[in-house]
Amino acid sequence: MEDDVRWIDDLMKVIRQENETLKRKVEYLENYSRRSNIRIVDMKDGTEGSDPVKFFSEWLPTVLGAQHFSGQLDIERAHRTLNPVPNPETPRPILVRLLRYQDRTEFT
Repeated sequence: MEDDVRWIDDLMKVIRQENETLKRKVEYLENYSRRSNIRIVDMKDGTEGSDPVKFFSEWLPTVLGAQHFSGQLDIERAHRTLNPVPNPETPRPILVRLLRYQDRTEFT
């Protein structure tokens, strides 16, 4: 029994170490996937129209200044967050994911 308990304790140590390693990897990957995002708040629902990608590819250079972008601003996707639709005084935030991280760093 003592040998079995010792073996189980050793196995638990290995599993805990692997678990911590996997947690760090997941956290890194989640942060890496978010780094190209821009969060826009306080824009009334419906302002972006039916094609938010087209709207923000034109709107962002206008608001932030076209000189900050080396060329055409490529947006991978743009959408409202999945929060429930609130009252009109507090619109849902918008997430805009840029194709290149370098575009985001130009104006931040």
